[in-house]
Amino acid sequence: LGSTKVLDQIEERLTDAFPHRTVRFHTMALTAYRVWEQIMPDKDSYLLFDIGGEVTELSIVSRGLLWETLSFPIGENYIVRQVAKTLKTTLPEAYSTLKRQIMDEHHQRISEQLALVLKQLKDEWLSACLQTLNQTSSAFFLPDKVWLMADPGLATLFGDWLDGESLNTLVLTKRRLTVDYWKADWFLSWCEYDARARQDSSLMAESIYYDKIVAK
Repeated sequence: LGSTKVLDQIEERLTDAFPHRTVRFHTMALTAYRVWEQIMPDKDSYLLFDIGGEVTELSIVSRGLLWETLSFPIGENYIVRQVAKTLKTTLPEAYSTLKRQIMDEHHQRISEQLALVLKQLKDEWLSACLQTLNQTSSAFFLPDKVWLMADPGLATLFGDWLDGESLNTLVLTKRRLTVDYWKADWFLSWCEYDARARQDSSLMAESIYYDKIVAK
């Protein structure tokens, strides 16, 4: 889903570079679901959090079926902007500060200041997640396993926010969430790549999905 003007420009740029290919738009949720089904067929019930720059997308997969995909407008960029605003610094510096905070490498005074804003952001993010899940018709069979896709530098921040969270704050159940992360290592046997290239799990998943489409 996007602005027609923006989508047309994307299609134009891609067509210029790859004139012999048809440009198709689809959601990352569908890609993740289909690729996961291919590489991890035994793990068929989970919540997938795909945390992008501006939006968190939540997919519910139960017994091998993708039931619903929902989203709410709080992503990584929002977190970084709020930290930058609180610390009165630039966005790159705020991002760097967040990464160091996650690794417990910060001065005590800054850590306390960050801890306060991160507590507020955690509450805001989880509240948005609650409101989103309240809209789902799948609430009574939500899996308690979470797989999380995010910027590697910030992924554990969101993972810590979710890990051990009781689903009864979201729906009527006492089960608690367990969190794990998408890893590029999973896809190495499925993709050809330059050894010098940075391994991006989302891009690797897209490549596997594209190959699956072409094969059909």
